[in-house]
Amino acid sequence: MALVRNACLLLLINSLAVAFAVFYLWLQQQHYAAMQQAAAVEIQSGSAFGDQVNIHHL
Repeated sequence: MALVRNACLLLLINSLAVAFAVFYLWLQQQHYAAMQQAAAVEIQSGSAFGDQVNIHHL
């Protein structure tokens, strides 16, 4: 009976570890997508190259 209990505990711990890894990867993907969106907005608005544009206008 102890063997079955140990196997179930290992399975539970393993499942929790996999769930945590998947959640962590999902968070990383969300962060990466947000950074990509922010960079695209900056480039579209011209603020990413604002310094170079101002120097050329002087």
